Amino acid sequence: MKKPIFSRPSSFLFLLVGIFCIGTIILSCSGKVKKDEVVIYLVRHAEKDLTDPTNVNPPLTVIGEARAEKLVKEMKGVKLEAVYSTEYDRNIKTVEPLCNDRGMDIQNYTAFEFSEMLDFMKTNKGKAFLVCGHGDNLLPMIDYLGGARPIESLGYTENNKIFKVKITDDTSIVEMIVF
Repeated sequence: MKKPIFSRPSSFLFLLVGIFCIGTIILSCSGKVKKDEVVIYLVRHAEKDLTDPTNVNPPLTVIGEARAEKLVKEMKGVKLEAVYSTEYDRNIKTVEPLCNDRGMDIQNYTAFEFSEMLDFMKTNKGKAFLVCGHGDNLLPMIDYLGGARPIESLGYTENNKIFKVKITDDTSIVEMIVF
């Protein structure tokens, strides 16, 4: 006589719970945005050339260019509605590989005039956006969006963080991703 695969109902229940947990983990790691939320990814420009302190618009270093390529991989699976950047070369060059990879245009904004842009994003439920900013405007954006800062400040050469802000009608949850 064949022995049943699941000799006890608890074995079958354990298998179902395991499948449910794995499915939940897979869905939570995907880039899908829920219908009732907006997700805004805030990223600082990649590493800039610091050799000429008088240059207010320096290019990216080789390490910065590599980080810009890494951003493409980091955002894989995330369907972005739009990508925004300040007009500085370092910011544009940070998101350019991502936009080229997706056939998207870069939308420009002025560094400290972000409220109108963020207000527009907040009205687009079910969508995700990426904003490339600076060490001195990303955390104020988190404040403006009603989120809690995951860190007190960004160091002058701290270019390896993405702040993922999930916004619903009553909450703003901030997750810091190191990449």
